[in-house]
Amino acid sequence: MNEKLIQRLESAVARLESLCLPSFFRSNNHQFIVNQVCRFGMMSWAVLAVTYCIKQYETNGKVADSMLVNTVLMLVYVTKFFWWEAGCWNTMDIAHDRAGFYICWGCLVWVPSIYTSPGMYLVNHPVSLGPQLAISILIAGILCIYINYDCDRQRQEFRRTNGKSLVWGEAPRKLMKPDIFEFIEKNNLQK
Repeated sequence: MNEKLIQRLESAVARLESLCLPSFFRSNNHQFIVNQVCRFGMMSWAVLAVTYCIKQYETNGKVADSMLVNTVLMLVYVTKFFWWEAGCWNTMDIAHDRAGFYICWGCLVWVPSIYTSPGMYLVNHPVSLGPQLAISILIAGILCIYINYDCDRQRQEFRRTNGKSLVWGEAPRKLMKPDIFEFIEKNNLQK
């Protein structure tokens, strides 16, 4: 691996960060901002989900089973976020964005507006699923939320123990991503 190339890339990244990010974001304050922004987005997701449920009741005099399933799944996911908040801060998107556009816009705009849009639609378009389908969708949704959590938990456990943990009773295997510097050298892409 070419050390000079690595140093040039690290220097370029540092220069880019100093130009693009105000000093407030480049310090340790970015963690505070990410915490507050993400908490606001997740809380607004939960509040809007419940609000749509209440609005459907006011409009139609009852809450459809589809709205209940939708609201329960959203609240389970948001509860998982707050219950395992420390783990969420170590996911790749939050750990590497540094309170940038992706995290701030995503948590303040995308999560509250897009993730709650099924509930907003169901307010005026209630769908009757029937008990069997409603329970099946609810169980499948909770299972998917658990799988998402367990994958993140296993990945973090693997990193914490340096690969010495067991996953489902077996030693995990580490899949290596291609090394960009090796690719550059191998394909003679250096200047």
